[in-house]
Amino acid sequence: MTPTLSLVRTVVRPATAADVPGIADVVRAAFLEHGQELDALHPGYVTDLLDVGSRLATGTVLVAEADGTLTGTVTLHLDASPQHRAVVRALAVDPAARGQGTGRALMRSLIARAMRGGADELCVRTPHFMTPAVALFESLGFRPEPGLGGPGSMLAYGLRLTGGRPTVHRLHRVNAQAPWPVRQHGDELLTPVWIAGR
Repeated sequence: MTPTLSLVRTVVRPATAADVPGIADVVRAAFLEHGQELDALHPGYVTDLLDVGSRLATGTVLVAEADGTLTGTVTLHLDASPQHRAVVRALAVDPAARGQGTGRALMRSLIARAMRGGADELCVRTPHFMTPAVALFESLGFRPEPGLGGPGSMLAYGLRLTGGRPTVHRLHRVNAQAPWPVRQHGDELLTPVWIAGR
């Protein structure tokens, strides 16, 4: 008998109010295994993550769907401060969907949105014992940022979205609606090498 190949297509899109219960279910399932430890070290942490409505009202909540089933979520908060920082919140992947690239797809979409929103830096805090999340952030280029602080067991990471060696393309040669992150500078579009090459 010939084995069948099952291909799961993950789609990342902005969440709607109708997604709130499903997002809460994914967050609850993703953090269940660390619930007691999180509550002991950071009382109210999981309760705050389950407040999806507040994040939907103040940030951009993204969801991942595979074959019509909600499998993950993450929230982007853009900061209007002079530092132009963006913050990653509540990255969660349903345990049944782990190992399928869901977290990476969510983060790549979030990074692109942060760049389009004009952020210079992307920041995230995560408990040190959530090693898969730490590994994902580091694989995407996030670096430890002790100066960003983090209570107790929280690790802080940052990713520069500007600076370095950008590639430059004239507007007439690059589609301004291209799916990769771009930033307009005068009559040019800039695309950082670190994300263009991935």
